[in-house]
Amino acid sequence: MNESTDDRPWVVLVHGIGAHRAVMLPLKWGLERSGFAVHNFGYNSLRSIDHAADLLAARLEELNRRHGPSALHLVAHSMGCIVSRLALARQRPENFQRMVMITPPSRGTPTADRIAPWLGWAVPSIPQLRTRPDSLVNSLPAPDYPFALVRATWDFLIPATHVILPGASETHEFRGTHSAVLFHGPTIQRVANFLLPPAAETVPSVAGIPSAAGAASAPNIAGVAGVANVVGESPENQQSLAATEASPATT
Repeated sequence: MNESTDDRPWVVLVHGIGAHRAVMLPLKWGLERSGFAVHNFGYNSLRSIDHAADLLAARLEELNRRHGPSALHLVAHSMGCIVSRLALARQRPENFQRMVMITPPSRGTPTADRIAPWLGWAVPSIPQLRTRPDSLVNSLPAPDYPFALVRATWDFLIPATHVILPGASETHEFRGTHSAVLFHGPTIQRVANFLLPPAAETVPSVAGIPSAAGAASAPNIAGVAGVANVVGESPENQQSLAATEASPATT
């Protein structure tokens, strides 16, 4: 399909460090079946986050020029979430609406702390992900747009305490590893549901996962195990998140 004539809501996918945009293909296919047009953004993640953010900002602006009023969303994984936040902080398109951050190093990651002394000289993005207060990731402005978080229970790269970012509209928990979440059907549908227009009516679907009413093209997720839990922003859930943040970090 010609992107210049596509007036569907757009989703831009952003992969993480050391990855390729091919890892985002399950998300791309699932979101397309849910009615979104998808651009799978690729970049050299071994260069600086600043460089990647500049490229992404230019791509978002290009999509904005092409599609005008069509809604524009971001779905990013791992370091791609930091690239996306920096791009939006520098230049936010007028049609940008929502973002989903999948296992992001919102507060940096101890993994970067451990390997930066050895590889930081060759991979500039690694030191930018350190947990130090003056690192790039910890210097970003807080998001002032709707966003959802996905965290993995068995994430050995980014502890759950470093994923949490205050202000999330939703927090989903995936029972699996850091990157396996990208291939998890129920989580992909949760991503699509969050990006749907707020007025869209939802109906129950498989394993209690809502789907757009009448959306016959929604991904088929029957038989997929490990359904994520949703943590909302109620006072009770905020206390639950606070307790999670207070627990010791594990790597």
